[in-house]
Amino acid sequence: MMALIPAAVVGMSTNKASVTSSTSDSAVIGDDKIQKVVKIAEGLSCVDFCDEALKAALIIAESNYLSGNYNENVNNSSNKELYSRIESIYNSNNEIYLTYNDKPVYIPCSVCSNGATAENEKYNYLCSVASPWDCDCQSFNNDIACEGVSMYGVDYLCKKGYSAEETLEYYLPKLKIMLTNG
Repeated sequence: MMALIPAAVVGMSTNKASVTSSTSDSAVIGDDKIQKVVKIAEGLSCVDFCDEALKAALIIAESNYLSGNYNENVNNSSNKELYSRIESIYNSNNEIYLTYNDKPVYIPCSVCSNGATAENEKYNYLCSVASPWDCDCQSFNNDIACEGVSMYGVDYLCKKGYSAEETLEYYLPKLKIMLTNG
């Protein structure tokens, strides 16, 4: 099965040296913020996603929240089981988010891509990457371009053993993963 994964993914380092620590005023965690970030992540996720993919959704949600560009009502119908799983993952991990030029940025996502993610002038920090495993997704549509991250692709790679961070490094190679201390 590994033959389907592009060489760039197979060759990704498991070295976490690209994770940088940062302390900032935005690191102050309040219940309202936690609820918003978990709700954003829930809107990016499916109940059958593995925990590592849910962690990736949380990293994206945290980035979107910190960038100020997010929709609190991403998913109006709440799944208590999924929400609880995401909240538990949030509470058991450090706060991790993505930056471009040392600033949190909005990460667009789609359920799945048409086999490759697309670039967009509005988000100059995105670049096109292959996502061939999306062809197996039930919502696969050859005519739909995916900007940013294919959440089905994230789940696929995480189920193959890649960490949330490695998967996001693949989909978002221009971004830097930040770990907030405190």
